[in-house]
Amino acid sequence: MAEVRQEAGLEDVNAHLLAIGRRRLELEAIEVRMNHDITQVKANYAGRLGELVGEITALEKALGEEVAGARKSLFKKGVKTLGLLFGWVGFRELRGSVTVPRGTSEDEAVALLQKRGLDQLVRTRLEVNKEAIQAALSAGELTEEQLHKCGLIFKCPGEKFVYELERAKIAEHEKKG
Repeated sequence: MAEVRQEAGLEDVNAHLLAIGRRRLELEAIEVRMNHDITQVKANYAGRLGELVGEITALEKALGEEVAGARKSLFKKGVKTLGLLFGWVGFRELRGSVTVPRGTSEDEAVALLQKRGLDQLVRTRLEVNKEAIQAALSAGELTEEQLHKCGLIFKCPGEKFVYELERAKIAEHEKKG
């Protein structure tokens, strides 16, 4: 780091500003060249990366379908996850969700809920309170038909296929050939 004198003159201050400015300009020029190079590298690999993403997507779909098809034989009662040599597979419960479908605005749904005396299902910001609707549906205080008349749709809960790879074990396996 440069030593700064206590009684620096204007020339010294300007010299420091110039030195900093030169380095900033050099830094910016390097970043421009670097970004150009990065763009070229990305373009060079884009095709193969796209292929790999497509292959992974197809393999994930096939894995999910295979596990779902053999679910009863693979998962004993109450077991949600199956640990395997190269990772784990399983199913996770998904919460149901309330959505405002296309063609119905949030404001319209709020107005319809209020018109039907369902103010407790509306947030004070005048938006649909989806959590309250789910609770009301679960408690039997609201039916899906009533919800539909308010311009809303309840999506039934389900489950989602999930998995995780044991990368170290896969790498070790690949080394063995």
